[in-house]
Amino acid sequence: MKSPEKIFEKNYLEDGKKILNIRKMDAHEINATNFIFTTTGGKFILKRYASVSEKRLKLISEVISQCRKDGVKVPMPIGDYIKENGHFYSCFRFVEGSIFDGSTQQTKEAARELASLHKSLSKIRRKIDRPDTELHNILTLEEVRKMEEDIGHYKKNIYQNLPFIKKEIVELGLGIVSRTQLERIPKQLVHNDYHTMNVLFNGDRLVRILDLDSIGTGVRVRDVAFAAQRFSKDVASAKLFIGEYNSHNKLSKAERNLIPHFAVHETMRRVSYILRSYYFHGDATWLGDFDKHIRNLRRGDAWR
Repeated sequence: MKSPEKIFEKNYLEDGKKILNIRKMDAHEINATNFIFTTTGGKFILKRYASVSEKRLKLISEVISQCRKDGVKVPMPIGDYIKENGHFYSCFRFVEGSIFDGSTQQTKEAARELASLHKSLSKIRRKIDRPDTELHNILTLEEVRKMEEDIGHYKKNIYQNLPFIKKEIVELGLGIVSRTQLERIPKQLVHNDYHTMNVLFNGDRLVRILDLDSIGTGVRVRDVAFAAQRFSKDVASAKLFIGEYNSHNKLSKAERNLIPHFAVHETMRRVSYILRSYYFHGDATWLGDFDKHIRNLRRGDAWR
């Protein structure tokens, strides 16, 4: 079995250049492992996909090509994806940057770049399923009931929040937003995971949008609502994000009215994924994100 070093050397290392250092990135990704290669010709990221179809990789390549043509700050690919050792690999040029600092300028910049991304993605007019699993479906009340019966299985913060989670599930199921309303909302390719850890900044300028693996057809305003929560510390800064986005990529009145619904619904999907993975499948990978999503859920609930 070829090592990442051999795969990079064979497929992506420029002629006459040498590898100086290799580092496996610590960041969690469900579907990929990333390696940073420092060479005499620059720095690169080698991405090894755990489970992805070639059809989806072709989509990602098409998306990146269109976005780069439109000037969107997406990764710069080096060559094409390849298959080795039963895994697909892609390589991208590494970009130095810092994480989101919570400033007003960076909040507005993140909103503007999401607007640019959506404009570019809207040019790819075909339906692509997002790479979700059943684990992302909203928890059922029966599942929550089973969790409540097993008090000892939980950390205190989870058990204390189960009544609130149950209330949110009930309200989401009451049909406050009609099917007709949802069917009229524009759908297109969207990022599906645009948040503070998936962008890089250089000062106030956003220099890279990361993790395009989750792109798929979805509701545009859902993407905006989720991002507004993740790039804000309160309702006021969330509204700042939404206003800046709207000034660069107009949302209809119907879309704006549905932002509170989608802020809650999308965050509840994240909470459901974490709890279902932990309780029913013994996977605690994303448990550290639980409190953050609960805070966002309560803030989104305040928008109603």
